Amino acid sequence: MSSNSIDDTDLLYLRVRNIEDVPHKGNHDYRIEEDGKIKIMPTAFRDRNFQTSVDIARINSYNANKTRNADKPEYIKTNGVIGIIAGDINSIEPFEGIGNREVEVQPDPLPNNKAHAKIVADPDFSDRKNPLNGEDISPSQRSTQFRKLRIKEADLATDYIRDNGWIIEPVSSNVDNSD
Repeated sequence: MSSNSIDDTDLLYLRVRNIEDVPHKGNHDYRIEEDGKIKIMPTAFRDRNFQTSVDIARINSYNANKTRNADKPEYIKTNGVIGIIAGDINSIEPFEGIGNREVEVQPDPLPNNKAHAKIVADPDFSDRKNPLNGEDISPSQRSTQFRKLRIKEADLATDYIRDNGWIIEPVSSNVDNSD
C-alpha cells in the first residue's frame, strides 16, 4: 500500500470543537447524554463543499495533535479528536435518503498536511441532478441529503467513541493549559 492510499482498516481522525467554544447549542459537534455517554452530532461532519475532511492516522504517525491543531490556533488547546474506521465509512450502503450515492474515503494530501483525506459521495452532492431520476435538485434538497449522510457518519463515530473513547478529549477553555 502506498503511503497515501487508504485501507479499510485505517483509523481516521476528525477534529471536534469543544462544546464551550460553540455559542449555539444546535451547532455542537457532540453532546453528553443523560446517561453520561458521548453522542457525536452530524455537525462534526459539516463541510460547505459536501466533503468532510479527516486525517489518516497512520500517515501522521498516530499523532492526533496534528489533527487537533490544524488551522484554528485559538482553539488548539480546547479541540478534541475522535476516531472512525475508514472501512466503516466505505461500507455505508447507498440509500434513497442520500440519493443512492456511493460513499468513500479518498486521500487528499495537502502541502501542509500529507495525512489529509476527505469523505466523498459519487455522484458529488454539488451535482445539480438527482442521481435517482436525473431531475434538477435544489440546493436545499442536496443539503438535506448531505445531512442524512452526516447522521450516518455521526452514528458510526458515536459507536467508535463509545467502544474506544476519545483520541484526544476536548479540554475546557476555562482551564489554563499553558505549558
